[in-house]
Amino acid sequence: MRNLLISLLLFSAVSYAAKQAKLLTPAKSYELKEPIITTSFFHWLSADGGQMLGPWLPLEGRENWTGETKWWKSQIKQTMRAGIDVLYVHLIPYMERQRVNFFRALSELRHEGYDVPKIAPFLDPIVTWGKSNKYSLAVASNKVMFVEQYIRFFNQYFSVNTDEYAEDYIARIDNKILLDVWHMHINFTDMSNFHKSFISKMMAKKFSKKYPAFTNGVYVVTTDTKTAYPYADEKTVQFHSQEYFHNTDYNNIKSVQLKPGYWDQNHRTPGFFLKRDGGICYSNAWARVLTSSVDHVYIESWNEYTEGTGIYAADPTNIFKINSNTNNDFWSVSNDPFEYIKTTYSGARKFKNIKNKNTKILWHNLPKKMFVGETNHCTVCVRNTGFDLWKSSGKYKFGQRLSKIKQISFCPGKYNLEDKENEVDLYSGVFKGRPVQFDLIITAPKTPGGYKTYWRMIQGKTQWFGEEITNTINVISR
Repeated sequence: MRNLLISLLLFSAVSYAAKQAKLLTPAKSYELKEPIITTSFFHWLSADGGQMLGPWLPLEGRENWTGETKWWKSQIKQTMRAGIDVLYVHLIPYMERQRVNFFRALSELRHEGYDVPKIAPFLDPIVTWGKSNKYSLAVASNKVMFVEQYIRFFNQYFSVNTDEYAEDYIARIDNKILLDVWHMHINFTDMSNFHKSFISKMMAKKFSKKYPAFTNGVYVVTTDTKTAYPYADEKTVQFHSQEYFHNTDYNNIKSVQLKPGYWDQNHRTPGFFLKRDGGICYSNAWARVLTSSVDHVYIESWNEYTEGTGIYAADPTNIFKINSNTNNDFWSVSNDPFEYIKTTYSGARKFKNIKNKNTKILWHNLPKKMFVGETNHCTVCVRNTGFDLWKSSGKYKFGQRLSKIKQISFCPGKYNLEDKENEVDLYSGVFKGRPVQFDLIITAPKTPGGYKTYWRMIQGKTQWFGEEITNTINVISR
């Protein structure tokens, strides 16, 4: 009996792993002029360490920003709810366990069927090498030292993202690996001696045997200054300008930095204050995007906590201020923790050319054969790939589409979306990139034969949409 139980448990574990592997999906490179939304994303956070002096307290409490994998998964879901495409992940030689935990969270969510944002390293030279150290990039060893920072980043990512599609979730533009770097001139001289080809060759040597995308070269984004890296492909203002909207046109790429506000006066004296005004300024900045010619939107930031620029879900009724911080501001005009996430999502659905209603079928086990009158329990996993938010009150369901009036139905009706299971109350709906599991109970007809069936999502009574399953079920006599 014990051996049988062990065998059943092992079979269940193998079946679950096999199902998770099937929920993984490939992802494409972005095209150069494709609308892309990026944000800077910081990992220097733990329950009682890292950045602690931000004015805008997280919805779950700052003590619950643990830097552990489970918490990172909730943050990734928030970025998806905001409609963000690429996370510029801070690259510094400190608190690296938190970054690896974040990479692990990406892997776990992808195995659950989530189409998570792509990631790119955001190298911070000032934190990495300090403000007083200078290195000449005419010296080969200094070039190697620079590129090794990116190599460490990707080694960490691949150490916990080991599946066949892991490479696809590294951000690429025109199939080139996307790299971001901040103010190089603080720490490096002779930048004209440091061409992108050196970076490309060194990274290709390290990774291309297993990850072919590294043979295509690199696409470098840097901050918009006259002293920036001279071989960059794209420039945007990064931690350099305190404005709600700042546009840059470089190499015929029109990029815009959006900032919801800035408030570092718990940390710096006198510091700087850029008022949020309940989200009105950020909403107005997005309105400018939608009436301008823009290729790429960069949001500063997702979670730069101490400088108060984040757009994460925050407590709208509570502000942290030290005594010397005399300014006042408020998070949301409607006391909504998701104020900036929802504004970003609203802007994203207008900025990007993506259908409002669409799906991808990730996995199903609809049977190919049934006995007459047999009842079967099946599962279908569907990913929302459109910008509409699914919820039961919106009458989003899954079911069998009958293509003919007298076509045989294998189910009594449509299958409802479960709000609690899919965190609808928290996120206001099933957002783009999130998977949903529907558990079906189907019953074969009493007449033997081959029955071609069609299954897909529906809103209301007649609005079928998204990818469709076509499955022929052969019903046989017992």
